[in-house]
Amino acid sequence: MLDVTPDRAAAVYDMLRHFEPWHSLALPPAEEVEFHVRARRDCYAEYQHTGTTHAILISAALIGGMDTLVSVMGHEMLHVAQHINGTSNEAQHNREFRRLARIACHKCVWDERAFVG
Repeated sequence: MLDVTPDRAAAVYDMLRHFEPWHSLALPPAEEVEFHVRARRDCYAEYQHTGTTHAILISAALIGGMDTLVSVMGHEMLHVAQHINGTSNEAQHNREFRRLARIACHKCVWDERAFVG
């Protein structure tokens, strides 16, 4: 089992910021995002925005490998970008999210169906 910590999650976030499509999305650096690790088993990760705080919550109970951590972080980073750009809505995986996901999956050679969820 992968030992996921907030510092390690932040490191993965910052790494992905150097790759497309995240590089072009003007995402805040990891120092401006809160990372939390939890034991929930109902979802791999979740993005929350409260006031001025961006937070990514990662499930250590479900993420067992580095490849999963990286793709899950990439997914949540698209939600951060959508919030910043004002393109998020009630449909979490709307047309804009799917467009960005298609680019991310093409660049990283990920399964788009698994990435979008």
